[in-house]
Amino acid sequence: MSHLPGARRLILVAVLLSFFPATPAFSRSLNQTIEKVLEAHPGLKALESAVHAAEAAVDAAGAWPDPQLSWSTAPETYSHDRQSPRQIYAISQRLPWQGKRELERQVQRSEADASRDDMADLRLTLASRVRQLHAQWVYLQAALRINADNQQLIQDLSQVALQAYAVGHSTQASATRAQLRLSVLRQGALQLGSQIQSLQAQWRSLQVEVSPETIRPVAATSLPALPAEAELLEAARRAHPELAALSDRIAAHAQREARARKEYWPDLTLRLSYVGTLDPQEKRSQIGLSVDVPIDLERRRSAVAMAAARQQQLHWQRDDRLASIEAELRSSLALARAADEQRSLFREALLPQARSHLDAALSAWRAGQGDFSSVIASEEQLLGLRMGLEMAVRDAHVHRSMLDRLSGGQLTHRLFGDQNS
Repeated sequence: MSHLPGARRLILVAVLLSFFPATPAFSRSLNQTIEKVLEAHPGLKALESAVHAAEAAVDAAGAWPDPQLSWSTAPETYSHDRQSPRQIYAISQRLPWQGKRELERQVQRSEADASRDDMADLRLTLASRVRQLHAQWVYLQAALRINADNQQLIQDLSQVALQAYAVGHSTQASATRAQLRLSVLRQGALQLGSQIQSLQAQWRSLQVEVSPETIRPVAATSLPALPAEAELLEAARRAHPELAALSDRIAAHAQREARARKEYWPDLTLRLSYVGTLDPQEKRSQIGLSVDVPIDLERRRSAVAMAAARQQQLHWQRDDRLASIEAELRSSLALARAADEQRSLFREALLPQARSHLDAALSAWRAGQGDFSSVIASEEQLLGLRMGLEMAVRDAHVHRSMLDRLSGGQLTHRLFGDQNS
């Protein structure tokens, strides 16, 4: 950019800097950015509260019913001269049928487990979202640098073309073509800047402010080889929190069905009483037992059928979600493999050839043996290939982040290597 005339260079710098906050911040690694999002995200805090509520419900589930204490008296005995006032005291305790209380606790434990899985799923989703935004951010920063490099190149060529035209060694069309190309590149820089502003808004939705100084780019060449499809699928089936949450809710409804079947068995009520209104005194201390009579069979059958139907519904939902996850995983894996192949193709073949082609076109034009249009075409081709490489790098990270989420976060290191630090 130092090759530009003073006024134009200042304008370009002002345009580029207008896309970023004026106050720099410390540089964060990808892991630090993810942790910052997880600490601040309100949706995650809401699920944490839901987990605490579900865990608290476990202690309350299956508790013994409160005992009942009763007292009564015979009012007429208070005005009787030959006997003391007569009163009745009683305490009773309801005794649920064996197994009912434990099944109620199991239901709440399964619901608490499902809440924890929901929170784990959101954490994975947020981490994947951060990785994708990070990849897009790094791509846009690289695109701006490439655009600035090409502007410098075209500006230099424009000056040469103007000088050659002034001495009659070139046509005015060459200088005009260079100026047009420079305007196109400046327009491209403005478009990239608007994309950065849009991306900053998406970061803010995650409670994170970003600038070129706040996010540390990752090395584009250090991605490890992708895991095998079978390994990714096995991890997804075993550890995807959404599937785990559905399994927990299936278990909860299976326990509800078992609890509903227990309703066919009666609860008991044990009663101890002192009936002070009875004579002789030996009759006053009493112990008794009452038994519920479960005659409303339709209500019990409905409760069992409802729990069984809900359980079957969740089984089908889990099967459907598993099929969707496997399809998404296979698709993301294919796209990730394609991005890796494109990165290699750009680096090893296309970019070296394009640079050689541009060097040859420049040499021929400066020697008066080539056309300036060939130089511009070669520059456009090189720009497109450099952008293509950055897109492939971005896509590699985006699709790997999706694979990380779909495989339940079990293969993060296998997918990203040391790029988390």
